Amino acid sequence: MADTVEITVQRATLEIVASAIPGGGDLSGLEALSCTGLAARTGTSTWATRTVTASGAGLSVANGDGVAGNPPVSLAADAAAVEALSCTGVAVRPGASTWAVRTLPAGSGISIADGDGVAGNPT
Repeated sequence: MADTVEITVQRATLEIVASAIPGGGDLSGLEALSCTGLAARTGTSTWATRTVTASGAGLSVANGDGVAGNPPVSLAADAAAVEALSCTGVAVRPGASTWAVRTLPAGSGISIADGDGVAGNPT
């Protein structure tokens, strides 16, 4: 027997065959999903679950299957460390996923113009 949808209207039961509903095949396809994840229509009346994943080291995804809510995508590793810099200067990478800002200080008898490199190359 075809999938059906029951609608109760004032003590009367109306049975509608899913194939008679526009998109009824899609309803059956969705109903056939048996695992958690984001539903993706892959063809006529065909559905699969998907998960959001990060494609590189600069991104991270939490809750990729969406079960606990929206899957947040955020910067990770070096990208997050560079984004977190809050001042001007020469960016340096002192360690893995760690970035800092440096300036070129002048020593005794030496002058440096634009030591933080903001206006151009330090001279």
